[in-house]
Amino acid sequence: MKKRTKIILILASLPLVFMVLCYYGNYVYITKFWFPKWLKEANERRSILLYKTDHAALLDGCRKLIKESREGKWPEETYDVSFRPHPDSAKLPETILKLNPTVVFIENDRVMIAMSGGLDHFGVHYFSEGFSEAEQKKWGGKKLLDGLWYYDDRYRKATNSEQYIESLRPE
Repeated sequence: MKKRTKIILILASLPLVFMVLCYYGNYVYITKFWFPKWLKEANERRSILLYKTDHAALLDGCRKLIKESREGKWPEETYDVSFRPHPDSAKLPETILKLNPTVVFIENDRVMIAMSGGLDHFGVHYFSEGFSEAEQKKWGGKKLLDGLWYYDDRYRKATNSEQYIESLRPE
């Protein structure tokens, strides 16, 4: 093989080698460093939401949002709170903002406070009057108060969902 051909082959393969190294490097970084830290933080946020949040105050905040939504103050929309904040997200009730959610979905008769999305969904749903208990359970998972439900991908997948919830209790 000519020297010139070898140089061309080497130069042509460099982007592929670079891509493989980047992929493998990111995989190692994500699985060994980022994912465990992210999972620990997500579980701490679950624990706060389940055990350290004033659910009655949260319920009142959600009721206020629905009331104001029906009055036209809050259009049915997704309000991003943490990544690219919606201009009105800072006006959400303090009880909701204290949770540091990623987004808040406001509909005519339902509020969803998403604490995490993508790989690991969890948060709470508020349902105004008119939703049956079965319908609420379908959207939620664990009932916190009448109309306020905790939802969690891991809760739904757990073989013993109550044991899973108990495992999140702070020590």
